Amino acid sequence: MGVTVPIIAGDGTVLQGTEYAPAGPRTWLLINSAMGVRRRFYRHLARHLAAQDIGVLTYDYRGMGDSVLDRPSFSRVRLEDWGRKDFPAVLRWLRATRGPERVVVLGHSVGGQLLGIAPEITGVDALIGVAAQSGYWRHWDGLERAKVFALWYAAVPLLSRAGASFPSSLLGLGQDIPSGVARQWAEWGRDPEYIRSRTVGPRPQYHDEVRCRLRTYLIPDDNLAPPRASRAWHDWFPNAEREIVELGARTATGRRIGHFGFFDPEIGGAEWPGLADFIRGG
Repeated sequence: MGVTVPIIAGDGTVLQGTEYAPAGPRTWLLINSAMGVRRRFYRHLARHLAAQDIGVLTYDYRGMGDSVLDRPSFSRVRLEDWGRKDFPAVLRWLRATRGPERVVVLGHSVGGQLLGIAPEITGVDALIGVAAQSGYWRHWDGLERAKVFALWYAAVPLLSRAGASFPSSLLGLGQDIPSGVARQWAEWGRDPEYIRSRTVGPRPQYHDEVRCRLRTYLIPDDNLAPPRASRAWHDWFPNAEREIVELGARTATGRRIGHFGFFDPEIGGAEWPGLADFIRGG
């Protein structure tokens, strides 16, 4: 079972995390969640890795899951806050309280997009992207491109005006998110360079300074992170020791992997031993 831990960011915001750990693990994995996904979603992978002597820390971004905010604070949250304030705070807490010898960070979807806008990323031992992608709409094709275009140019601008929350749950995109998060998300998605943009992206950025190993899991039939978008994300880290692991569209039993299946033991579990070896440095 995981243990809930409160983590205080530099501005006093209290984030809720969960650690899954054997006795005195030397290696830790920190998971950055996907958009609208609560930390509990990653519990199956976390428990598996903990049984392999790897500590795992998950957390909810400010305004999400159990990291609740009062209404004024909620209304001020922007997407970059998750990468500039929350992720560094959690990483610093992990180092200060658990004294790991090795720290690896896994970013799922937007959790990967946010890696690179805080200097702390340059000190980790390895990075993993699962369905991590650039959100620029032209990385999609056909009907899916039209959907992403409509999200960035119509749905977010219109629906984020109605209140403090953007109703992403109505669009099948997980938990409702702060409207400020949605607006910045769409602003990036309209730019060919997405978060890397010199006009709308947060500055400074540290992607070029990352020199550790980077593994990107590419899923061919992922409607939310198509291969072109995932390869674009992979290329944000030109000086890392990069590798791509291409998963099949379906498992041996015929189950679709998609955007979330990697974290389901019945769908992605066959990949977990290889993931554990990479986390350990093998």
